[in-house]
Amino acid sequence: MKRTFTKYLLIVAAGYALAACDTHITDAVDDFEPSAGDADFSTFVVVGDSLTAGYKDGTLYREGQENSYGAILARQFAQVGGGAFFQPLRLPEATGSFIGISLTDVGDRLVAVAGPSPSQPLAPATITPSVPTPLVVPLPGGIYNNFGVPAAKSIYLSLNTFGDINELGMNSNTANPFYVRFATSPGATVIGDAALRMPTFFILWIGNNDVLLNAAAGSPGEGVSEGEPVFGTGLTDVTPTATFAAAYPGLVAALKSATNKGMLANIPDISTLPY
Repeated sequence: MKRTFTKYLLIVAAGYALAACDTHITDAVDDFEPSAGDADFSTFVVVGDSLTAGYKDGTLYREGQENSYGAILARQFAQVGGGAFFQPLRLPEATGSFIGISLTDVGDRLVAVAGPSPSQPLAPATITPSVPTPLVVPLPGGIYNNFGVPAAKSIYLSLNTFGDINELGMNSNTANPFYVRFATSPGATVIGDAALRMPTFFILWIGNNDVLLNAAAGSPGEGVSEGEPVFGTGLTDVTPTATFAAAYPGLVAALKSATNKGMLANIPDISTLPY
């Protein structure tokens, strides 16, 4: 009996402790007043690759874009003077594919589909129906805050053919359909367009694809069927250290001014990504 009474007494005590903690947490939240400190978020710009764009389920579509990390941060920054955060959004019903190009690796988004029998696990399949995005009718350039371009590498952000629809081809690494949609001109560069927005605060997160695309392809290298990674500037090459080191400071310099502030995000361990 004594053991049972002690057990219930501990439960009641724990309940009171949790209730007390909840009250203090609520008070702390109510008393919190957000502050920008000495940062100016009125023109917040993010530059990067698919992780910045909001890429998910194998492609870029509106729901992913609306939940990109830049959009999430911008909603918080709005509490302390942050301005509007514009993104090159896809149509609500668009699922990821493009028309006007022949890129086999840009397709509809994936969904989990049940197998023919209950014993079979869910498997990925492309969603239907598809609403392709026409690239021949590009979006107006120069008005966006999110310069995340899926498949972009550090060395591609300053490439002046990256937004040229005439450069698009099968698995081309000289142009990118995601950037073609909102480049200010066919000869524009991602970093140049981002700098034109004159950010008061920026985040640069680039370099993932300099190693990730090689790993995702099985470390084949350009034109190599198997073996060790090949270092070079091709789409599935690992960017040489010297090449990356030469490109990265120029990207930072293009965004940084005498008065603004910014953040540089490091490259994560690609082996931890859910691929």
